Amino acid sequence: MLTDAQCRNAVCPTDKKRLRLSDSGGLYLEVSPSGSKRWFWKFRKANSDSRLALGSYPAVSLVAARRARDAARLQRAEGTDPAQARKLEKLKAVNPKHLGAWGIYAGSDFDIESAVRQARAEIGEPDLDRISTLSDLQPVLAKRLYQETGTMRWFNRALARLDGIEQLAENYKHKPGSVGTFVMCLPSLGTRTKSAEHRVRHASTAASDTLLLGTPKNAERIAELSLELAAAERVSKTHPELHGDPVARRELVGRIETVRSSLEEELVDAFSTCLWYRQGISVNPKHDKPLTVLASEIARDVYRKTPPIFSELINREEPSSNSVKARKDLLYRMVSHTSQERLGYEGFPADAGLYFTILNNPGLHRHASSRPVGESFPCRHCW
Repeated sequence: MLTDAQCRNAVCPTDKKRLRLSDSGGLYLEVSPSGSKRWFWKFRKANSDSRLALGSYPAVSLVAARRARDAARLQRAEGTDPAQARKLEKLKAVNPKHLGAWGIYAGSDFDIESAVRQARAEIGEPDLDRISTLSDLQPVLAKRLYQETGTMRWFNRALARLDGIEQLAENYKHKPGSVGTFVMCLPSLGTRTKSAEHRVRHASTAASDTLLLGTPKNAERIAELSLELAAAERVSKTHPELHGDPVARRELVGRIETVRSSLEEELVDAFSTCLWYRQGISVNPKHDKPLTVLASEIARDVYRKTPPIFSELINREEPSSNSVKARKDLLYRMVSHTSQERLGYEGFPADAGLYFTILNNPGLHRHASSRPVGESFPCRHCW
């Protein structure tokens, strides 16, 4: 997502007709070689791309452009073409002679704003499980470590409330198979960012070295949108009068879709904007490392004595039937050909592949008079 500094400092190269800086949800800033900057919202119309001009920067700020984009998306969700709606407004401004005329108006007596405000007061705090379903909480893969060692390691992602984070940090249980977990802590509305970061850092001191805690920069925005979505959905389920009011129902559905879409966008970038703490120390203070790099660095530290094993036969959750057979054949070979060089392997059956990958290449099986194995592969005679 764009920042105001990026918008302010954006310059189009002289060899290009224009420069486009994407924000989110189809919003982008178009910069011309002359220095003019204009906001546009890109959307699909009749199976083709279309765009809506939202004004010039800095007259229309980044925040105002995002609000205009959300308003246009709401119009689209309600079945209205935002471009045509803008033309109609201009036409009314130029020729207002029909504005006082009588006509049939398809309106609604249902007060959506009042119902949503009441629902917000009843809910208090948004449902964390509901937020989790909207966020893409896929595991963070340690890709660089996989290239270096041949073993796939990963961290899970999770959401938690800032209230009670100290107890969670002390008792958190990682999911089986994972190295650890990135836990994003969401504070309540009104909590200052500095206060939330201080509390997260302090809680991380009591956590394990593979539990990383962080709070996103857009936490207040996430909390606001989450509460708004929960309230709108509550209104749609608890007010039977909406079934007989298609206008209000259509407006409420459009509102829910717009808020849900905005919340999903905020959640996409939330994990990358977090300041992550590991046992009280910030692991990425400059925000210059993606989560996959952080996962590789931490997993490398945790498994620093693990030898690299590049074998798809064993680096998997459950070994295949061929892997099980190869492992069994290798065990028999270790007993029957112990004193032979390379266990007497001449060809390359599956069990030989395991031998060379696991025992021979790391130096775990060697002649008794050869030099000891290096410190990176600590071992002792086992057979």
